[in-house]
Amino acid sequence: MLIIIELMFLATGLWALIAGKLPAGLLRLLFGKGEYQVPTARARLYGLILASPLPAAFLVSALLRVILGSKVTGPAIAFEYFYLVTIIIASIFVTRSLRRPIEARVAEASVATEPGRRPEISYATRLVIIFGLAVLTFITLVAAGSLVMTIVSLLRFGGTVTGDFSKDFLPFIIVTIVVALGVFGSIKLIKLLKR
Repeated sequence: MLIIIELMFLATGLWALIAGKLPAGLLRLLFGKGEYQVPTARARLYGLILASPLPAAFLVSALLRVILGSKVTGPAIAFEYFYLVTIIIASIFVTRSLRRPIEARVAEASVATEPGRRPEISYATRLVIIFGLAVLTFITLVAAGSLVMTIVSLLRFGGTVTGDFSKDFLPFIIVTIVVALGVFGSIKLIKLLKR
């Protein structure tokens, strides 16, 4: 999964480096409708930043291999995740600053004329909400499944109490809170999608 994201960033970054412009269709898909005008020099610099996660991961992995020897996997993966998340956040901020929304002014005017109407959610926001709903549902189902299986196992085979709160009861409390928050968050995200 991580390599797919890095390859997408590499392809987009190379496109910007070679062509001197950013793919407008991809930007509209990811960040919403609007005009994205970037000077050639800035587009190439942005492309260089976007293309950097995969080569940087290989370079840092090689350097860590020389420094740490065979125990390189953990720090290399940690660096790769940290660097990729940093680039994703930076690219969101940079792209949002480049965007000049055209439809936003029209939508604000129509909302101002109709007092009871809520503004519609953009396509990119809907995609993010759907992705978040899928991840949250998966986490909730896994937590609920492990809670149910643990309770069934305790009832069927029995269990011992060690007297340590952090080992006996805290995991059940945390999993129950995760399930409750997951259900609550899923309901909220579904309500957002129904707008």
